[in-house]
Order: sequence, then C-alpha cells, then structure tokens
Amino acid sequence: MEAFLAAIGRHGYILVFVIVLAEALGMPVPAALALVAAGAAAAAGLLRLPTLLLLSVSAMLIGDSLLFVLGRYMGWGLLGFLCKLSVNP
Repeated sequence: MEAFLAAIGRHGYILVFVIVLAEALGMPVPAALALVAAGAAAAAGLLRLPTLLLLSVSAMLIGDSLLFVLGRYMGWGLLGFLCKLSVNP
C-alpha cells in the first residue's frame, strides 16, 4: 500500500493530465475516477489541489480545442472514427 501511495505521489499529476486529456479526445477512459482518486490523494497531502485543478482544466481545454480543430477539418470521417472507438455509439 505504501508503494502505491508513493507512486501516486510521484506520478499523480501526469496520470491525471493524460487521463483527462484522453477523455476529452473521445477515448473511453474514466476521467471521473481519476479525478476522485486525485482528490483523495490531495486530501491525504500527497498532491496539491491547485496544481491538480490547473492540470485537469488545462487537459480538458487542450483536448476539446484539438477535437474542435480536427472536427473542423476532418468532419464526418472523424465522427465515424470516434463512433467506432466508443463503447456506445
């Protein structure tokens, strides 16, 4: 258990950023669970809450903006790909 908490303390910020970014790009990953776990780690003192908030909002904005730009240029082809990737199209 201590090794797991140490791993969250070391890699928690990058994990939250990558998981939230992946969800914003349309991949079926549970960002809500990652954010709850990060909040628990922040409450335990392993991670800093303002940094987590900044990283998660930045990842969501980057992902949404990138998906908007890709959708603007790729259109229906991108939508078809995301529907194939999705669990529930």
